[in-house]
Order: sequence, then structure tokens, then C-alpha cells
Amino acid sequence: MTEELERLRNSYKAVRLALGAARGVRFAEQHDGSAHVEFSDGRYQYVVTDRGVEVERRSASGMDEIMYWLARDESHRQACDFELQNRIPNRDARRLMFAKQNEILGRVDPQWAARSEREQEEILRNHPFNDRAGSL
Repeated sequence: MTEELERLRNSYKAVRLALGAARGVRFAEQHDGSAHVEFSDGRYQYVVTDRGVEVERRSASGMDEIMYWLARDESHRQACDFELQNRIPNRDARRLMFAKQNEILGRVDPQWAARSEREQEEILRNHPFNDRAGSL
């Protein structure tokens, strides 16, 4: 493991604890749709593979950016679980999910919660809430 990846692992530990996440950063392909992190050409690579196929790759120059992406993934998983356990009939599931995700991210970094809110607002501009559908 490179020095940069080891630094990321150590830095993400505090984030993971604040999120209440069971697992840390993955550094190898899982091929299950989850993300892992690589370091090459002086940049962190956020890579998602599924069934042997790379489906997403993003590059970050700094550790804060990659940690945000990892925390956003974890908070999204937790928010989905929360919504499933607290589903409200005839309400768009994203109402609970988005609020919970921002609450979770806010425990770690208020700026991350604000960034997540902006990203969600963009999603809603293109795909507004639909309470009649009741779910995604």
C-alpha cells in the first residue's frame, strides 16, 4: 500500500467513527458495485466495479475530496436503511433519505452536509419530488 493510501486510511478512521460505519476504505476491487480507492499519477482514484466491469472512475487531487465521496456513499447507505425502516406511504422516499443523509454528514463536517444539500437540490431540479409515487 502506498504512503498516500495509508494516510487516507488513517485519516478516514475518525470520519468512519463519526459516521458509525462498520467498514473502512477499500483499496481493492470488490466487483459488487461498491467503491474502492487507488492512488496513481499523484491523484486519488475513486473506482466502482461491478461483476468485473469498471462502471465509474473519478479522480481527486486532495484527500478531503475523496473522503467526502466515501462519506457520502456511507451516509447514503445509512439514509436508505433509515428510510426503509421509516417509510411514509405516498411520500417520495428521497424526502427522508436526503434529510437523513445531510444529518449524518453534518456530524462529520457541516460543509459536507451543505455540499450534499446542493447536490440534492440539483437532483431535484431535474427530478422533483413525486409524493404520489411514494418511492423512488
